[in-house]
Amino acid sequence: PTGRDGFRAMAGRYHLYVSSACPWANRVIAVVFLKGLQDCVTLSAAHPTWQRTRPYSKHDLHCGWLFSTEAMPNVIGKGMFRGNGTTDSVNGAIFLRDIYEFAHDETGKYSTPVLWDKYTNTIVNNESSEIVRMLSSEFNEWATGPLALLSLYPLSYRTEIDLANEWIYKGINDCVYKCGFAKTQAAYDESIKLLELSLNRLEELLSTNRYVIG
Repeated sequence: PTGRDGFRAMAGRYHLYVSSACPWANRVIAVVFLKGLQDCVTLSAAHPTWQRTRPYSKHDLHCGWLFSTEAMPNVIGKGMFRGNGTTDSVNGAIFLRDIYEFAHDETGKYSTPVLWDKYTNTIVNNESSEIVRMLSSEFNEWATGPLALLSLYPLSYRTEIDLANEWIYKGINDCVYKCGFAKTQAAYDESIKLLELSLNRLEELLSTNRYVIG
């Protein structure tokens, strides 16, 4: 969490790179606004469509998030999507890929959200659940929103939360992606089966409880 390894929670130190088209980034965005951290943690939002991140290269065909306010078609030239993104006010990056390369990342998986440290010019974290926990517990001093003191990872429920997150992530969150991006019928069938089982488990749980935990 923020505070370890020198990444101390501070107002104005951190910047978020997100996309409203990314479900993982959306839960981070929600926490920022629910807790009222807009003046503490700045934010750049990518355009909702993917674009070629090295458009002048014949060999680099990677497509990813672009920072732009203009309306444009998607990467295959279909449609026209309004420019509800922003520019990058911190690093002046055009693509999210640039942010990873600024931080000397070698994985090649340029995903959102990204929590960026302006002081050391590096990526602190790019796992949405961990960023949510940081924002919901480490930044209360600067929170001004309707749920300023909300903790999404209270100590008394952490074991239950971890257990629930494990099966919800594998069986619902990740399964939706696997269904959508399945390249074979067998892969789709395997994922949709687990997704159905997990949704049934969740429905049964919520039929007798208002919340998943507690």
